[in-house]
Amino acid sequence: MPSGFNIRNIFRRCAMIERLMQEDPRYGEPEYSQRSAEIVRATRALCETLDAEEKQHLTRLENAYQLREAAAIRSAFQEGFCVAVQLALDVLEHSRQNEGICH
Repeated sequence: MPSGFNIRNIFRRCAMIERLMQEDPRYGEPEYSQRSAEIVRATRALCETLDAEEKQHLTRLENAYQLREAAAIRSAFQEGFCVAVQLALDVLEHSRQNEGICH
């Protein structure tokens, strides 16, 4: 068996992979849902005061905000993932260099 092999570490890694693969994790709860409800109420109230053309402008604005936020989230996830991989590689390298010290 390889040095440092531990069945608990394997299960922890599997749990992390499953967590990362969840289709719709809801971060920021319960505030996320509360703010979403506020947005829906404000949008509905605003739509009641707009004509058809103005509603189209509002829809385009909402879409642009959603696309912007999706891009930021995607970029933050990619950067976080890459930093985590680099950290894991650094820990492994350090572990290999100091293998004989603690074992």
